[in-house]
Amino acid sequence: MKKIIIGSVSVAIICITILISVFSVTKVNGNNKVTYTKHCTNIEVQKGDTLWDYAQKYAIDSSDYNSYISEVKKLNNIIDDNIQQGQKIIIIYYEEN
Repeated sequence: MKKIIIGSVSVAIICITILISVFSVTKVNGNNKVTYTKHCTNIEVQKGDTLWDYAQKYAIDSSDYNSYISEVKKLNNIIDDNIQQGQKIIIIYYEEN
């Protein structure tokens, strides 16, 4: 019973974190100002996937990969850079407005 309660509390904390972290991000490219909305979703890690792969796929800017990875690690309580096939993690992605 304690395990279920602790798991429910963890899920609730993660959901609250996600709700708080949804906001707009603005990036300026030369004279163009582009606004993105930040989202989070759950995924299952596939064989061979790395946090770097997710940063390359979902981060707005390649100069921000390390920040992206740090944020994903913090959301998922990941201490090192290792993720395992079958692991379920929260990732961040952006949609252009």
